[in-house]
Amino acid sequence: IMHTVAEFVRVTERFFLTFLNENEAMRRACDIAETKQYLLVNADCDFSDKPLSPCNLGQIFMFCSFLSKLEESEDVTVCICAGNSERSITVRCFLIGAFMILCKHNSPEDVLEIFKAAEDRFSAFAFEEDSFDVSDCWNALHLARTRGWLDFTNPEPDYDQCIDMDEYIHYDHSANGSMHVVVPNEIIVFPCPRIIPPDPSTVQPALWTTESGHRVFGPDYYADILSDFDVRLVVRCDAGAAPYPESAFERSGMAGERVPADGVDPSQPLSLLRSFDRFMTLAGSTPGAI
Repeated sequence: IMHTVAEFVRVTERFFLTFLNENEAMRRACDIAETKQYLLVNADCDFSDKPLSPCNLGQIFMFCSFLSKLEESEDVTVCICAGNSERSITVRCFLIGAFMILCKHNSPEDVLEIFKAAEDRFSAFAFEEDSFDVSDCWNALHLARTRGWLDFTNPEPDYDQCIDMDEYIHYDHSANGSMHVVVPNEIIVFPCPRIIPPDPSTVQPALWTTESGHRVFGPDYYADILSDFDVRLVVRCDAGAAPYPESAFERSGMAGERVPADGVDPSQPLSLLRSFDRFMTLAGSTPGAI
């Protein structure tokens, strides 16, 4: 039921992906639309020369919500325009595949089969010196869904088991701390706090300040939020960051540990394995989140 028509890839009965430009796609969309109404979604954008990275979880959630909303119009065929650059095609296929996995409960193998005609046009994602492909990201999303960490289809999700996406999007923003729930009620990651000078008007610890147009946050800011997430242990993994006082976390009932993971010599894998083993031991023995 999923096939390619010219430069259109049929994703579902009413969703297509096209590699044509917007004008050509508009002219030819009606040829494949099974109804007289169709909606062309222009998903093209101006990519920079920076290394290609996958969309974050908030962007995936908003895209999935957008497509789910379109599905409510049963008489409309939707064509998503990916453009013709490899970077654009990679991101659009990744997002649509995420929708199929998280909202349609397809397997990564099923999704890869859908996009078989476009597979040779995928670019690799990059993070620092590592690279990974679209299927790696789809496998990660599938794992999160099957473990119950992500629930995009239930109108009333159980937030004791899955990520609260509204809350996630709020704290994911750099103006709110760049915090990310990785495993609900178990693991949260956030940047190392900075030492913020006290507020001169109150002589109290300042929660955040602005440097080069960006907010940076102190320990008191994170301690207040993490206590709401029932965090019991703060593990510092970034050995290269400036030291910060741990007293704010201690006052909120959180212990502190250091597990070096940053700057580990790749020629000494045992050192990284020891850090990983230590981290897993802490995660398994801590009564709350870490």
